[in-house]
Amino acid sequence: MSGSVFAAIMSVCMALMVISLVFLNSDPNAGKGWSAFRWGIAALAMGYMCLRLWSLGLAMAGYRVTLDSRGVNFNLGTKKKPSDLFLAWDQISAIKHKRVGNAQQYFVQGKDGSEARFSSYTFFRPKKVARQIADRTGLAIQKI
Repeated sequence: MSGSVFAAIMSVCMALMVISLVFLNSDPNAGKGWSAFRWGIAALAMGYMCLRLWSLGLAMAGYRVTLDSRGVNFNLGTKKKPSDLFLAWDQISAIKHKRVGNAQQYFVQGKDGSEARFSSYTFFRPKKVARQIADRTGLAIQKI
């Protein structure tokens, strides 16, 4: 969400650059018009990035993984569609890892067939969470 705020500030600065090139310039020419056009496109792109980062930040804000003495509780849903899953330590059958594009995906499977999926797009440092679960269960992280 802080990246969204930074993108908004950059977008406003770029829009001010467009205003200065278009309205505050005493000698307009084609080169300055082209420059104003490029700054305008950049301002729009940063504005879009601001909105997108904000929505991603809001989505990630609801994801939680809680490890306690009983087991692990996954809350990987949104406020509108909650998705809670609790797995006791002795009910975890496997922890799997797969690289998909630029993201690390982890799967924690329960003995009853339930599964929790999370990646670096779900929350930061998913590998650390998977290692902590593996340490508590005594299972190895399998690569698939």
